[in-house]
Amino acid sequence: MCTRRCIVSICSVLFSAGVASVHPPVEPQELAPTESDIDMVGDVDGKYLAPQKVLADTVWIADWSFDTFGPCDATGWAHVDNHIRNDGSHYWHIESTAFSGVRTIVGQSAGLGYHNNSCCEDLSGYDNDWYYGIRMTYQGAATLSFDYLVDSETASDFVQIETDSACASFERVDYINAPGRNAASYRIVLFHTSGYNGPPSNSGSAHVGNQALADYGAGTHCVYISFVADGAYSPCDGIIPTTLGEGA
Repeated sequence: MCTRRCIVSICSVLFSAGVASVHPPVEPQELAPTESDIDMVGDVDGKYLAPQKVLADTVWIADWSFDTFGPCDATGWAHVDNHIRNDGSHYWHIESTAFSGVRTIVGQSAGLGYHNNSCCEDLSGYDNDWYYGIRMTYQGAATLSFDYLVDSETASDFVQIETDSACASFERVDYINAPGRNAASYRIVLFHTSGYNGPPSNSGSAHVGNQALADYGAGTHCVYISFVADGAYSPCDGIIPTTLGEGA
């Protein structure tokens, strides 16, 4: 049985905190992973228990606690993967050298996507109905900066920045009374971009600089760097080509 998958390359993430429209697809729905989820599902890095079972109602792929400053590597990232292809080459993962030297990307980068998927028309790229993100926490007035490359369907598939107060977007999901609203629909979108921005020219840069995050006041809040794909036209279905072999 084949299942299809997607990719994004982001690095040089700078996250600083002080004290104090799009097409979101209805599927997949998101549920926040917990410590018990990690124990039951396992992680791709072998830091936690081996998988015991798969949560039938969960399609959350990765929650990386990108909390440590320093080189762009996997240090300090909690990577939770509920997908059957738990091999580290799909969805969010570390690209060691693939984009080093491309524009302002230096060294390792965070990638989102599938590689060598024989179920797709393009063996590397991204698929339809994708919604995956890196989640970070912050307090008070904060800014987020990062360099990126993007290779997505113009005006339909996006790299974006979202925030939610008290990281409560998951708790607000009510599939009985509002079945069409997933966690992302309870967040504020501060930035989004789509289309192609990458090689062959290495001049210029794609950069988010000191993006002010929503100041929800006291407490801990969440910011997400997400990749969003709608229900049609992707490298996997063969309708649009991929240049980066990544979503971004």
